[in-house]
Amino acid sequence: MSRYHIRAQKIHVVYMIKNVVNGKCYVGMSGQYKERIAQHFMALNNGNHINEEFQRDYEANNRVGFVFGIIEEKLDHSQAKIKERACIEDRIKSYNKLYNRNRTTEKNYFVFEA
Repeated sequence: MSRYHIRAQKIHVVYMIKNVVNGKCYVGMSGQYKERIAQHFMALNNGNHINEEFQRDYEANNRVGFVFGIIEEKLDHSQAKIKERACIEDRIKSYNKLYNRNRTTEKNYFVFEA
């Protein structure tokens, strides 16, 4: 009898960290969201988050006024990436209030005005 090892597929979530003062959000996805959120807040609390605007707003609000929520859960990796991208695009179209950065340009996302 042979043994087969079935690797469990990691379940992902799409999450949002929202600044309730100005409405700006960070949208992300992770297979270990509790750890990922802890990383964000550890960096913010230590004053060294990679996103300088996110860090400035966090400090300007005396480290309060940020909430975390799950947008969608129980997704595989590819579904989570698609949902994350859709949420970012929706916020760009609707609000233009994102901390997310464009990975190509390393600048914050923004909307071109016609």
